[in-house]
Amino acid sequence: MTPKKKLTAMIPATHILISLVALLSAIPAIARDDCVKQAFGDVCLGGVASEQSTLPDFRQDWALDYTVEDDIIVAVSGQQQQSGWLEFQKLNRDLSLVYGRGEDRSTLPAYATARNSRERAIQAGRGEAFLEFRAEGYRIELKLVQPLSLTLSYILDQPQPNDRELPL
Repeated sequence: MTPKKKLTAMIPATHILISLVALLSAIPAIARDDCVKQAFGDVCLGGVASEQSTLPDFRQDWALDYTVEDDIIVAVSGQQQQSGWLEFQKLNRDLSLVYGRGEDRSTLPAYATARNSRERAIQAGRGEAFLEFRAEGYRIELKLVQPLSLTLSYILDQPQPNDRELPL
């Protein structure tokens, strides 16, 4: 029977030092990374607004609007003019594949059950199609409103105050 050989690897101290420096230099970047969701390509929902190089006014066909509180981007909304029911349904399908079925919060008349009647009701200003999708840390709102303007919003969840028990 042959004796087992013990293999040891000698790692040069310089490799350990380089690895340690690389790891430690990454920690501040990890700690600063408060991005909850990359919205419309490169806008960091939950990120520090002053650290964003530029906040674009347009992304593809979307006119963008931002809500910033205490230098934190808490909402990003995109709006498309001249959009209709088909665009709304396409985005609904795309979002449903990622986030599951959205909650229907539409305010449409009871008679507006078919696609054409819904679109006519929205055009007439009698309501809006509105779906809400939930994800961890944020929600997405998809709206089709009169005059057939499509709005897609990413909104950071606001922390809720803790329920405190009152002493008896």
